[in-house]
Amino acid sequence: MGFGTLLNFNIRHVPTRLAYWLASNYDDAAGVLNFGETRLRITSNLVNTIFGIPNGGIKISEKIRARDSNPVVKEWRDQFNDNTKVAPLGLKDMMVTDTSSDRAFELNWLVLYNTILGEISACNTVNQRFLGCVYPNVKISSFDWSNYMITCLDRTASAWNRKRNDPFRGPIVLLAVCDSTLLFMI
Repeated sequence: MGFGTLLNFNIRHVPTRLAYWLASNYDDAAGVLNFGETRLRITSNLVNTIFGIPNGGIKISEKIRARDSNPVVKEWRDQFNDNTKVAPLGLKDMMVTDTSSDRAFELNWLVLYNTILGEISACNTVNQRFLGCVYPNVKISSFDWSNYMITCLDRTASAWNRKRNDPFRGPIVLLAVCDSTLLFMI
């Protein structure tokens, strides 16, 4: 699928204060992480370099709500007996014990990946927004997953209400790794 480098990725958590600082210092309008006088532009090439995830040529077109009228969304949801609200932990547990098709594993893995490293919903359910474009006859590595991570970052950063102490639901691991990458560049 093109995500093999993530097998060697070793981040267990991001400290809460660091996460808050990183999210507060990301400028979604400019696409940069501000470090005072230094600014790091978050690009799909940077995401690809850091995570090693595909940045193929097919743009991921997402929907605000995934609908069963889309055959791929329906295919994925059918494994959950019409339950559209799947928790990340429940999906992970199912993946560990499930022996169904390779296609089901691919879709489940993409949903879990895009939830944990991309965006989790306000009600702590998995990210299904992208599912509608992952048709069976298209290679997973052909999609621009690096740019999709930036899409998730920009959307969650602009929607984040830190004044109400809302949690940041975006790709904080991306910002943390960009932070440490910048330290190695200085």
